[in-house]
Amino acid sequence: MTPKISDTLAGNAFAAGEASAPDLMRAIIATATDAIIAVDPEQRIVLFNPAAEAMFRCSAAQALGQPLGRFLPPGLRAAHHRHVVAFAATGDTARAMSHLRPLVALRANGEEFPIEATISRVEIAGQIYAASILRDITLRHQHDAALQHQAELLDLADDAIFSWEWEGQIIYWNRGAERLYGYTREEAIGQNGHALLRTRFPKGIETVLSTLQREGTWEGELTHTSRDGRESIVAARLKRVDDAAEERLVVLEIARDLTAWKAVEAAETQSRQREAIAQAAATAAASARDHLREILDALQSGVMLMSEMDTRIEFANAAMRELIFGSRRCRSTPPAYGRDFTFARYDGIELSPNERPAARAFAGKRVEHQQLLLRRPDGTTQPVEVFATVLATGDAGPGRAVISVHDLSRLVQAEQFKDDFLLLVSHELRTPLTAIHGGASLLLNKPHLDADDRRELLRDVVAESERLERLLSNLLLVTEVVGGRLRVSTEPVPIAPLARTIAKELADRNPNHTFLVAAGPKLAIAEADPSLVEEILRNLYENAVKYSPCGGMIRTEIEEAADRAVIRVRDEGIGIAPEHVASVFERFRRVGGDPHVRGMGLGLYLSLALAEAQQGEISASSPGVGLGATFTVTLPAAHDRDLFATQP
Repeated sequence: MTPKISDTLAGNAFAAGEASAPDLMRAIIATATDAIIAVDPEQRIVLFNPAAEAMFRCSAAQALGQPLGRFLPPGLRAAHHRHVVAFAATGDTARAMSHLRPLVALRANGEEFPIEATISRVEIAGQIYAASILRDITLRHQHDAALQHQAELLDLADDAIFSWEWEGQIIYWNRGAERLYGYTREEAIGQNGHALLRTRFPKGIETVLSTLQREGTWEGELTHTSRDGRESIVAARLKRVDDAAEERLVVLEIARDLTAWKAVEAAETQSRQREAIAQAAATAAASARDHLREILDALQSGVMLMSEMDTRIEFANAAMRELIFGSRRCRSTPPAYGRDFTFARYDGIELSPNERPAARAFAGKRVEHQQLLLRRPDGTTQPVEVFATVLATGDAGPGRAVISVHDLSRLVQAEQFKDDFLLLVSHELRTPLTAIHGGASLLLNKPHLDADDRRELLRDVVAESERLERLLSNLLLVTEVVGGRLRVSTEPVPIAPLARTIAKELADRNPNHTFLVAAGPKLAIAEADPSLVEEILRNLYENAVKYSPCGGMIRTEIEEAADRAVIRVRDEGIGIAPEHVASVFERFRRVGGDPHVRGMGLGLYLSLALAEAQQGEISASSPGVGLGATFTVTLPAAHDRDLFATQP
């Protein structure tokens, strides 16, 4: 068996203590900070220590047995192979031990890096092995490059920068010093700087050196004489530098000709002034832009700034984002036409590129009051009215168009409401008017009716008049809700007393129904508008009576839970089919009821709108047809309860 190369090296290196020599050598190889690699006569790696693993980012298990060329750039492998072959044969190399030579190596990840390498021959069992010690000099190269870069930067400086030993001998001289004093670097280095420049110190050189010795720095004005005899008063800054490596004190001196310095200072002052003016202008522009954005975001109509024929949107205000995304929140990027929305005609056909508002505006056409559908990716649409105009630009850049988009939903709803109203009002208003007119005509034309008949007719006239008044009141409230004109003025409202008052009023007019109001021990007080709460209760009671044509119990349960006042109105009427529960609050909609039940379908719609206007909610539930229904209203509980006693 061929002995391990590390064991053989250990045996050769130690004449005494043969038993411990291999272990010691292995320990040295394993803990060496330099990479150690050995190759056999075929130049395959047989030794790869931990430092080599770290240097080449490759484990020993992956490296052993591999050709050494794996860790060399492809362009160097052939030459290096020939060099190692020649070295194995002759022992002659420029990279002998103690003579580090720079090379380029290759890490396992393909990264090239500089190294220093030495090589030696080891004969084991008649075989010649080559062992290399390698050192990563990346940091040294970076350090040398940094020093070179710093020197180059110092040469770029307008100031004279030079350094001298404590006794005055110049050891560094930059290009700025050459320009200021007229001496080249070769002429200045090695000279006594004080004598060369005939330096005049304000209080003598001893005072300056004493300050440097004590404080490390000195600043002041010095007088220097240039090569041509010109005297220059310079602003000098001297700093003591302790050069531990050379065991000497060095002074770094930076000198600036005051004439040039003043010119630079004036330029810097002007630059700062220009920067301040530019910054102020930028701040003003940003403020104006932000103010304009605030104004545009406050508009109720959508506004977009579009370019490149509707394909790119540079800005969309809050109303436009709400039209597209359903929210006014700001997004990191503006919406994109085709991705987030498109425009279509009212028949649903999407606009061709030439029909789009911006394209028409770019073509010089007037785009005003164009009624379109704004279509979202989920298929939902919004009726809109679009205006477009091209902005005048003073350059030859791409044109920009301002697109104004008005939401027509309320207008469409109002039109629909008007149509629905006209369809229903003729029927619903005609019924009570017919009853009132008929009763009044009988009373007028038949004066000899007995008292009971007259009383019955008068009761019908009064009942139908009250019904007509309620109908008109609901219509008025609906128009205020639809038009956004409903005013809400909240105050603490005790629910139970109000419910009992309205229930008694309805019970007097509807003797076939029994009204019961049950309240918990804690008085439920809502923060609400009392007139709107009364309207909600009245509509719910009338709805319960209407859909309980055979009479029965109408029970109201009132409680306060989790900072909410809760009202439940239960009836024993005809109930609601499960598929109709979700649509009972739609306007002009009556579902699951008797076709002979009178009404315009406004009561529940209005109750929902009034509850939501007071930050409340309303919901409906029913076990099924014929099993009655329950309507639940929740309103915010009042915080100020001091004026009300506990419910008995």
